[in-house]
Amino acid sequence: MDQSSPPVHKLFTYGTLMNIPILERVLGRTVDDLKFMPAILLNHSRLKLLDADYPAAVPVSTAKSILGRGLTAEESEVHGRLIIGLTPTDLLRLDRFEGEGERYNSMILSVTVIDESQDNSISSNDEQTILGDNVEASVYIYSDGLRSNLAPVFWTHEEFSKNHLLKWTQDQLAEFDIFEERREI
Repeated sequence: MDQSSPPVHKLFTYGTLMNIPILERVLGRTVDDLKFMPAILLNHSRLKLLDADYPAAVPVSTAKSILGRGLTAEESEVHGRLIIGLTPTDLLRLDRFEGEGERYNSMILSVTVIDESQDNSISSNDEQTILGDNVEASVYIYSDGLRSNLAPVFWTHEEFSKNHLLKWTQDQLAEFDIFEERREI
C-alpha cells in the first residue's frame, strides 16, 4: 500500500484573493490549514482592468505595450502571497472564480519567497520553503486575447483595500452571485 502524501498545491495570489475573507468565500471554507508567505513574481506587472476592481498579471512585454514606455525594476515584479496546501477541490473553485481559460490562464511559474515565516521554514509533505527560495506555483495570468481591457495604470492592493474591499466582503458584489451559481462542486 502506498503511504505517500497527497501533492501539495501552491498558488501565488496578487489581487483580491490576498484578502482572507474573499479567499474563504471563494473556497467555501476556512483557510486555517493553509500556509501563507509573501512572494514576488518577476518579469510580470499588475495592471488595472478598465471595467473591474481586480487586477491582471501580465508579462512585462504586455505591460510595456499597454503603458507605451519601459518599466522600472519595481514595475517589473508583482508582490503577492504564496498559498501552500490547497486541495484539488480548492483549485477547481479557484479556476471557476478566476474564469480559467477565459479571462485568466492558470500557469505554473516560479515565484520568490521574500519574507520569513516565524520559524524560517514551512514544512509540507517533507518539502521546505525557505526565505529567498524560488517556488513553482500556479499563477492566474490575464488572457492576452483580452488585452484591450487593460488600463495603462498599475493596480495596488492598498487602493483596492481602501476603495473596494468592503463591497467584496459584504455580499454587495454581483460577480459573487454569478460565481456562487456556478460554484456547486
